[in-house]
Amino acid sequence: MPRSQTAGAAALVCALAVIAYLPAQRLPFIADDYVQIQLGRDYGPVLSWPALLRDPLYRCRATSVVLTHWTEELVGLTPLVFHVSSLVLHALNALLLWFVALRAGADAKQSLFAAGFFAVAEGHQEAVIWYAALPELLVFLFGALAFLSFSAALDETRGRIWYWASLISFGLALASKESGVVVIAANVFACPVRKTPIRRTVLMVTPFALLASFYVLAIFWSSSQILHFHDGAFSLGAPVIITLLNSTARILWFWGVLATAILVSLNPTALKSTLPATLCWILIALVPYSFLTYMNRVPSRHTYLASVGLSMMFGSAIAVLANRRKYRAVAGGLIALAVIHNCGYLWTKKQAQYERRAQATEELVRRYKLGASSVSIECFPYSQWIARYAIEIGANKHWDEGVWRPCSGCAPEEFRMIVRD
Repeated sequence: MPRSQTAGAAALVCALAVIAYLPAQRLPFIADDYVQIQLGRDYGPVLSWPALLRDPLYRCRATSVVLTHWTEELVGLTPLVFHVSSLVLHALNALLLWFVALRAGADAKQSLFAAGFFAVAEGHQEAVIWYAALPELLVFLFGALAFLSFSAALDETRGRIWYWASLISFGLALASKESGVVVIAANVFACPVRKTPIRRTVLMVTPFALLASFYVLAIFWSSSQILHFHDGAFSLGAPVIITLLNSTARILWFWGVLATAILVSLNPTALKSTLPATLCWILIALVPYSFLTYMNRVPSRHTYLASVGLSMMFGSAIAVLANRRKYRAVAGGLIALAVIHNCGYLWTKKQAQYERRAQATEELVRRYKLGASSVSIECFPYSQWIARYAIEIGANKHWDEGVWRPCSGCAPEEFRMIVRD
């Protein structure tokens, strides 16, 4: 593709990402956003990094903690800037997917269509809209850079430099989220694509596997200090298969199902290449999140990596249509429909949903800013920590333990705050 066309295509992908998530930029901070900001304050400064490394949970979120700290340092507590930073990362990730697809063996059309779909896809919207899900964006960013560098190293042109770049990026992916370990699967996949001998494949992948093994062992070694291992949220005895299959079905419906039908009908060879590869990636990317006990599907923010498989399916299907003259109009229609459907869903249903999710903390901050002398918080839909940080960070007021009235089984709409002046 000529340089001018490449620049135009890149601008189009970025524009699609911005258009899809533009209304979300006006949202206030939502619930756990305040926890993320507090983590940035506690662990983000350089002098606090030793404490961050000792924290068995948040050292696996170190990149997002540090980025949050510097975002606040540079621009203060402006929700718009925090949201824009997530949107910029998402647009960059969509561009990286374009290059990842090319290095994985897809042609120019498949790669571009996949990147465009990924930019507007609503399935992983929580990772982009909710600032507290920043680790999902960063693990994708560093994971994609690790794969691209590893793939470049396989070509042996400045191989050592690219290999070290890949290892460093992989380390940053692990410092972003536990799901960064799936980068190893992508690197292994790159080897046969680049026709790398088995012996060299083993030698190149082994350091990644050793680093990941040490990382996983460190997590389990410190499991007694990690709340999620004891609060019932995750368990090795969870219905993993049910959650995995249910989540995969939700990702594939309905654009994945449509793409599969197109590929099976018009490109039967996809049954031996594209479809198995994309399905395997979806399953691999979902496995780390499938040990949930509180729901039988993976939350949308955790499907960000997995949706790469869906995007590749869609890109391949549209490319098959676009390469056949009599189906080009159909391809154009499906592209337009995909953009309208995903953007429309994000602008309406999802936008309203996030506005509702922000109501409780927004009301809390508003009341405290009005200077009420006595407040009683009852049936708050989030944890006491979120209420505390919303008051301390959002309203810049002192937290009083006496205002909290714990209750169980309350629905979000039952939240009420009694204010006495």
